Amino acid sequence: MSMNSHMLICFGFEKVIKSQVVPGLKPSQTTSYTLYFTMSIESIGKQLQPSIQPVASVTSIISPTEVHVISSISDDQVVVSHNPDISKDEKVIMALGYKQEFKREFSFFTTFSVSFSVMGLLPSIASTLFYSICYAGNAGITWGYLIAMIGILAVAFSMAEISSAFPTSGGLYYATAMLSPPKYKALLSWCVGWSNYFVQVTNSPSIGYSCSAMILALKQMTDDSYTFQTWHCYLLATGITIVCAIIASAPTKWIAWINSCSTIMNLIFLFISFIIILAGNERTSQGLPRFNSSESAWALTNYTQWPDGISILMSFMAVIWTMSGYDSPFHLAEECSNAQTATPNAIVMTATTGGFIGFAFQLAIAYTVIDLDAVVNDDQGLGQPYVSFLDQLLDRPKTLALASMAIITAFVMAFSCMIAASRVLFSYSRDGCFPFSKIWSKVNKTTHTPVNAVWANWFIGQLLLTLMFGGVAIDAVFSVGAIASFISFTI
Repeated sequence: MSMNSHMLICFGFEKVIKSQVVPGLKPSQTTSYTLYFTMSIESIGKQLQPSIQPVASVTSIISPTEVHVISSISDDQVVVSHNPDISKDEKVIMALGYKQEFKREFSFFTTFSVSFSVMGLLPSIASTLFYSICYAGNAGITWGYLIAMIGILAVAFSMAEISSAFPTSGGLYYATAMLSPPKYKALLSWCVGWSNYFVQVTNSPSIGYSCSAMILALKQMTDDSYTFQTWHCYLLATGITIVCAIIASAPTKWIAWINSCSTIMNLIFLFISFIIILAGNERTSQGLPRFNSSESAWALTNYTQWPDGISILMSFMAVIWTMSGYDSPFHLAEECSNAQTATPNAIVMTATTGGFIGFAFQLAIAYTVIDLDAVVNDDQGLGQPYVSFLDQLLDRPKTLALASMAIITAFVMAFSCMIAASRVLFSYSRDGCFPFSKIWSKVNKTTHTPVNAVWANWFIGQLLLTLMFGGVAIDAVFSVGAIASFISFTI
């Protein structure tokens, strides 16, 4: 390592090494300096030596001041000499080996807003009835959902703890490298990094695909002369994702404001849909009671060729997808103020509120669905179980209104996913993990966001969308994407 810098900053995980000023430099001398971090880890017999390029210019060298950053590898405190104008969040990111590149314009609520929008309960539930009801009947959205939710919450709470120790855009990839046994850290980091990136890069195109499919299902419902064509869906999904990429390229402050508004809209649409399904349904006009019996609402109906237990496990796919997105605050940590507190709180709040609100909404579906077989078998040929469910339960205007709400929130979900995905590509490229990493790790000087990473992910998504011309291939890829997220979470 080059030692031509004017200041050396050292810290260890086994013991604290006090900062020192290199001899020969007068305190009054004006200089720019490079900060170096030497992490001495005696227990594993190695030295990790990341460096940070010049990040500050000072008019004098001040006396060392203690900055308390708790290492999750040990309970020791790290002592860092610093410019007094550097914020606490910047000191933390410097201690992790990086320099501050984004504006920290996300608060706890706006960070939660992005992750809640990524979760997108209404469109997620609407698009995953293929895996819940269509595999295990009502059990897939009632007690089966609860079992899966308990496991997912355990994962989310563990992730929140890790994010507090490592509030960086690299998220689980970085934390795995820091916490894994030295012998396996390269392999485990590689597995976590790629599995997490795979789900991030498939999220937005898959939602764009679902959104366009719902729009065309409504067209098919209202226009008997219309015939669905795959290329219609592809072009519509392409248009949706282009608009999403433009929004994801906006400045952080704009993104924060948009997602705050979209979260409020999400909750309003969920509440309206919930009330209309329960109180505005047409069951009584069809000679049926207002609600199904509890025995029917919680019943297991196996629509697979596997044993009942396997059908429930298969329905977990819907829960995994519906509750995904709570890791987004981790990837936004470098744009969030007070990240060590706001990031884990946003993860916990997203997972808990999303899990319980999602359960309540699906419980309403279980107690009101009229013909489960018709929804599963898609007797109307709409290709969307949620739209089929609404059509048999409500009159036409209400069906169109509630389906439109799901479409609007799906669009919001798509650009929120693109925001999170761009931060993942940026952080991996910053560490040189991708070809042409210097391009993808560049932060736009106007928007102060990783615009190149946004459009790189968009291009990959467009290639994935061409799989819809291959039949079920696109469903298989997007399903694997959902599974990949929990592979990285579990590791």
